[in-house]
Amino acid sequence: MILHFIFLISLTGWAQDIESLLQELPFPSRIDMDQLQSKSVTQQRNNLQTTKQLEKVTVGLQGNYQQLGLAKGLGKNYEQVAAGVSIKHKSEMGKVLAQVIQVGSSSDKIFRDGRDNFINATTIYKPEEKWVYLLSYSNNRSFLNNVPLPGFIYLKDMERKKVSMYGFPFINIIRTSSNEAFGFRYTTFLPFNHRARIYFYGLKHVYLFLHYEQWVQNYFDSDRTERQERFFYTYKNASVGLEKSFGPIFKFDVQFGNGFDRKTFFSRRFSRERRSVQRFKDEIYGSLNLKLLF
Repeated sequence: MILHFIFLISLTGWAQDIESLLQELPFPSRIDMDQLQSKSVTQQRNNLQTTKQLEKVTVGLQGNYQQLGLAKGLGKNYEQVAAGVSIKHKSEMGKVLAQVIQVGSSSDKIFRDGRDNFINATTIYKPEEKWVYLLSYSNNRSFLNNVPLPGFIYLKDMERKKVSMYGFPFINIIRTSSNEAFGFRYTTFLPFNHRARIYFYGLKHVYLFLHYEQWVQNYFDSDRTERQERFFYTYKNASVGLEKSFGPIFKFDVQFGNGFDRKTFFSRRFSRERRSVQRFKDEIYGSLNLKLLF
């Protein structure tokens, strides 16, 4: 089973998927393509990641593109483009030390102004089998910008049917029933972001699932008068979907659901002094998500 270690480097559209930093994966490269469409909002995320094992270290490269599109009359369109590199060293005793750096631009006019650029840097240290320690810096989070943020993860269970990863700011729980009739996955990036999915494995060739998501995206706005002010988009989604895998290398899922409690606003901090708050009506949406490993 391929485990995805997703850490809170930045909450700007959700920055990076850090894989192969804590374990060896059977496939060195990965492509993710996600598209969501409703009447008022379009969301897109494309991610390319590859790793190369050298003599003493593993080097990873990543490119990421993200877009938030608002219907005419509702606001601007925002984009994020980023590139990153990771370096991992694993000692003969099994200790892992990794560094991840990502730079890019996140705005309605990307790369037009240096103040719209961002940098995220995270150090990951795994001194023993069960514990992982993190130290993360970012100038574009939804909270505590320009502050080094420590974190930790306790790897309680790492089995095929049972995964338990508890810590700050990341929690990941995966369960599969003993008869493999259904499964459950919950992931959170504290304090604002949560995803949960219940799988039903009764169908022969596809998996049926129920999905819930509560998430925050934030971007710089090119017209802002305060350097630290950001544009925020928050939403909740509830959907039903089907997931299909073609062996271990290709997977896709389709979802249809309801987007609700959606709003945009400008603020220096996510939870304080919001201005120009705009609320969206509840809407039906559809989404397509593709994943390719090679």
